[in-house]
Amino acid sequence: MPSRHHIEGLESAESAESAESAESAESAESAECRVYWDYYGPSANGTATHFHHHLGEWLERESLRSEVINSGVEEINAKHSVVFCETTMAIGAVMYRQLRAHRAIKLPKDQDSNQ
Repeated sequence: MPSRHHIEGLESAESAESAESAESAESAESAECRVYWDYYGPSANGTATHFHHHLGEWLERESLRSEVINSGVEEINAKHSVVFCETTMAIGAVMYRQLRAHRAIKLPKDQDSNQ
């Protein structure tokens, strides 16, 4: 099982989320990140697709669907698939913590999420 990798800025987004300063929260909300869940083995793609369905349900239940810029499943090869979700740093931090994401990256400000 891959180890959990923390990204710089993700923890600060969690603290900004709870901070009372509107300026700090606005700064955290403007940054985007991509959160990943990796699946390995002969049924990796099916498992990733199944998790993506549950991710959508979780987003609806938590009223966060509008905070997601892009999400999906990518098949890296026959035995490795990933679920990804692009969102703000603050929401990414919540997803990383609550949904036990395997990794996350901070996207450059000019990153086109439809690549």
